[in-house]
Amino acid sequence: MIIQKQKGTLFQGWFKNGFLHGYGRLINLEDGGYVHEGGFQMDLFEGEGKTIWVQNGFTHIGEFYQNQPHGKAVQLGNGYFFKGSFQNGKKEGYGIEIQGHNQVYKGLFHKDVHHGFGYFRQDTQNYFGEFNMEKMHGFGSVWHQKDHVYNGWFKDNMYHGSGIQLQNNAHFYLIHYKGRPLYEKPIKDYANFQKIVVRKIAYSYTFYWRLMRLMLASTFRKKKSN
Repeated sequence: MIIQKQKGTLFQGWFKNGFLHGYGRLINLEDGGYVHEGGFQMDLFEGEGKTIWVQNGFTHIGEFYQNQPHGKAVQLGNGYFFKGSFQNGKKEGYGIEIQGHNQVYKGLFHKDVHHGFGYFRQDTQNYFGEFNMEKMHGFGSVWHQKDHVYNGWFKDNMYHGSGIQLQNNAHFYLIHYKGRPLYEKPIKDYANFQKIVVRKIAYSYTFYWRLMRLMLASTFRKKKSN
């Protein structure tokens, strides 16, 4: 165990061939100041470790690879909490992110942003569905505490395409958006409407699989003939 002092830094831990290597504790007073305790390999953070930034107490606990968060980790501080995975220093895959008391995200990340399927809540608005680079994009559902529900398609955080809207917890509407509502029709018998939709979806899938089976059968016949 060796303690080494350099300009702006203090390291207590193991060395190998002049490099920080093995378990140790590094105190860096530059770049805002931080303390890192955990594994080192050839002067770089490697394996399990914990980093605390001096100015604000922000903490990262988890796995590191070549000085960057890589693998499972937890971040917390200043009303922020994250639990999930990192890849090359950026959030990747499934994670839970909480900011303050009014913003929650549970879902997939890609390169540090919400991307893929997820659930997002901010104040009284809730969204569950697809995200594209932090924006609601694809199919999803939005609901508010004020009895407003929308199930349908989104593009760049806006309603876009066809959807079903429930207003005042009583009336259903079939709506088509393209930046603004282009078409709106009340659904008088929602239960029957659901049956029709399910029937059409089932038929479309049945047709798709029949087509696939036909194509596969045709391919096998060609192979046998050859």
